Amino acid sequence: MAFRHVDPSLELLDAATHEAASRSRAARRDLAARAAELATWRGTLHDLAEARRPLALQLRDGRRHDGHLRAVALDHVILAARNGTTVLVPLGAVAAIHLSPEAVPRAASGDREQPQDRTLLEALVDLLEVDAEVAVGVGTTPITGHVVGAGEDVLTLHTAGGGTVVVPTVAITDVVWGLR
Repeated sequence: MAFRHVDPSLELLDAATHEAASRSRAARRDLAARAAELATWRGTLHDLAEARRPLALQLRDGRRHDGHLRAVALDHVILAARNGTTVLVPLGAVAAIHLSPEAVPRAASGDREQPQDRTLLEALVDLLEVDAEVAVGVGTTPITGHVVGAGEDVLTLHTAGGGTVVVPTVAITDVVWGLR
């Protein structure tokens, strides 16, 4: 039987490589844990918008919108819906966000502030200027029409039947536009 000589420097190199890999994995776990501890709602929304991950926004009234977040503003999020519409949702109307089943499970980790300094009301004024047909969610029944006025805390719509509907902005759960 032949005697095999093992170079001690190779054993040291293998041990050092193993130790470095172990330290690297531990550091990644520590960073992930720290990111989860510092997570904020807005930061998490920003991360989801940046990643363009498929998701479903569940509203407090139980309705859902499927798509991906395009942006996070001061008081609302902007969702590009799967059906091609754009949905504005006040932050207070979001009950939960459901990520796609393919998403890797992990804790929320965003801690950044929002990049847009627009309010929902300012976005609604923009809709007034383009005369877009919108569906404004108030409870479980959306009101469809054209925005004809946006005050400090009130939205006025002209409906297809020729009527006018006045909605307090605090009652709005979502605004869908790009219907046709």
